[in-house]
Amino acid sequence: MLTKLQSRLRQFTSVAPPPPKSQLQAQKGLGKPGPDAMSTPQLTESRNPALRTLGGDSLFETTRSRAGEKAGQLFQMRGPGGLEKQDPAELREQAVEEAIAGKGKPVDFVNSDGKTEQVAIFQVPFAGEDTYFVRVGDETFQVEFQGGTDADREAFLAQVIDSYSETPPELRSSLQKVVVTPDQGPETATGNRAAATAGDGTITFYDDGRHLSEDIFHHELGHLIGRQQEEKDDGFWTDLGEVFTGEPPPVPDGWDEAAMEDENFTSGYAETDYKRDGNYTEDFAEAWKLYMAAIDGGPEKLAEFREMYPERAEILEDIYPPPEQD
Repeated sequence: MLTKLQSRLRQFTSVAPPPPKSQLQAQKGLGKPGPDAMSTPQLTESRNPALRTLGGDSLFETTRSRAGEKAGQLFQMRGPGGLEKQDPAELREQAVEEAIAGKGKPVDFVNSDGKTEQVAIFQVPFAGEDTYFVRVGDETFQVEFQGGTDADREAFLAQVIDSYSETPPELRSSLQKVVVTPDQGPETATGNRAAATAGDGTITFYDDGRHLSEDIFHHELGHLIGRQQEEKDDGFWTDLGEVFTGEPPPVPDGWDEAAMEDENFTSGYAETDYKRDGNYTEDFAEAWKLYMAAIDGGPEKLAEFREMYPERAEILEDIYPPPEQD
């Protein structure tokens, strides 16, 4: 594939007008925490302060992180005194420690959905604790702790692996690298600092990765999946044309039309981004995050998602058909 030279340096053109706000406000919210986030209270309570900035990187403003745990699950372990409860997050960190000590030997990793994955971690020699290759199932990505960050390696790796393992295997290759830095994130349009950025197969977490959460990971990975889908059907002539015209936004074909048919945005921040940049880049990343949460929530939440975003849901379910649920 011909390298796309201008993917970060152009203004998007030929955009559709935003949907009428009167119709947006008439839409029903998708349970807590209100993913539509169109009213002021919803915007204030939104867990997802995603904004886009010039240069093409996805920016997540610093916000309260939440554990990626599902409903406070606890594993039952039999000890000397009988059954004991163990925090699954601690068990995942233990699995990471075992994988690091095993120097590439696979270990069982039970994610927060209760699914077991084979995980191997190889720490790069002579790089101290700074560089790791992580293999989850059949896919591998790199994790770099840069600039003397004091991030907790095991805890960070456990959360990344947990969130990544929820991604369908056929989409995991969109992620090539995760970077953790002690630096502050770029300033967003609101004046707040970004917690994470994503682009070119890489997700970067700022402030020692302390804002990493399941939601933030899925949003940022959504940008990489969006680019992967956009490039899926590109051929030689398409790539050649994009050298001169610039890449389109990292969203699947038909996403703009689907959003207009749905007559809403996936969050207030997606709407803010649309009004500024004139594209649905953040809308897709928000939708991916919400879709993953809806799948976790079960048939009822998935039905709510489909009702709220029917046209978008068709595209997302084509990309990732929801697994059968009991």
